[in-house]
Amino acid sequence: MISHSDGSYFFIETSFPRRPNDKARLVSSQQTAGTSCLSFYYNMYGQNVGALNVYVKRGVALGNPVFSQSGTKGQDWKSALVTITSAVQYQLVIEGVVGGGYLGDIAVDDITMTTGTCQTSKYLINRLS
Repeated sequence: MISHSDGSYFFIETSFPRRPNDKARLVSSQQTAGTSCLSFYYNMYGQNVGALNVYVKRGVALGNPVFSQSGTKGQDWKSALVTITSAVQYQLVIEGVVGGGYLGDIAVDDITMTTGTCQTSKYLINRLS
């Protein structure tokens, strides 16, 4: 897989020593209350890809994902924009979950947060508040 940008990316693969339902989590620093736009690119390719989830963690509970994709999405990088609104400080948790076999990878790249709501574009995958 070729990196989305000219640098590194985060990934989890489904091959050994990973086991079904293993998770890799990337956790942000504390974010201030308000409305922000989370933007990132992701790649989910392979027969046994599990899921990619994004959570807004307030306190100790993850709650329900504000973004979730599962299964293979092809070899192309996909773009996602997610509007995050929170009345309290929070952390973002980006989670890759291993599927049921050894064929697959999930990668995330170019993660940014900007103030305000996400602007609609042809690349908009999911937008939740």
